[in-house]
Amino acid sequence: MPISPTHLATASDPVDRSAYTAGPFTPESNRLVLAAVTNTRGVATADTPTLSGNGLTWVQIATVLYDSVASPKWRLTLFRAMGSSPTQGAVTIDFAGSVQTGCQWSFVEFANVDIGGTDGSAAIVQSATAASVTDRDATFASLAAFSDSGNGAFGGFAHVTAEASAPGAGFTEIGDSILTGPPNAALETEWRVDPDTSVDASWATAARCAGIAVEIKTVLIHTLKLVKDGVNLIVVNTETQGAVSGDAWDPLQLVEDQIQVERGTLLDAGSHRGYE
Repeated sequence: MPISPTHLATASDPVDRSAYTAGPFTPESNRLVLAAVTNTRGVATADTPTLSGNGLTWVQIATVLYDSVASPKWRLTLFRAMGSSPTQGAVTIDFAGSVQTGCQWSFVEFANVDIGGTDGSAAIVQSATAASVTDRDATFASLAAFSDSGNGAFGGFAHVTAEASAPGAGFTEIGDSILTGPPNAALETEWRVDPDTSVDASWATAARCAGIAVEIKTVLIHTLKLVKDGVNLIVVNTETQGAVSGDAWDPLQLVEDQIQVERGTLLDAGSHRGYE
């Protein structure tokens, strides 16, 4: 199955605060949740946020400052999370008591991704950042060659004008937030189902900007059935017509019947669909 996104929330808040609230929403079980956040602190260097909520642990993937060289007043940060039992509720974007003068956020979850590791770590193969201290009407973040043709690309882009963004060619926009203040800014998130090493976005008026891109790892799907081979029952991968054996068992998780298959475990007769 291809990677599939669901938009959770995209919004902005121009009010001075030391913590902002996104949502509420309810992530699904074992889905990769990505959160792009951009913030400013007026005349001072923008602080790095932390996230909490939904019963999840939010892990920073990357953060980048943009705007002027002497005083980078804006920051873009990307987080990941994943859990078996997320809860309904809001997410707190916290700056540890340091007042920011505006914040924007965009949350999206992805199904059919690698659920290994912790907090979505196995679902992120690589990341890249880009930032401009001069005015530009587009920017891109360059990823290395993708590790699998089934993997997808995601990007979050921010710029300091209050106008909509356009996703790059072949990308589908997820969220597009316009902050009309002061401060004035925009945050856009986008993705595509297949590999693209140049993740980009554009807008009408040249402005200082930043972007973060990631490669999302898909999960490999197999259709299995039990067949009789002489006096033995064996599991067969119906896509390759070969017996499932050796390292193919480590691990194999069945999704239709919610059965965890370990090495050497005998299944009930019938067809089962699973992934590794």
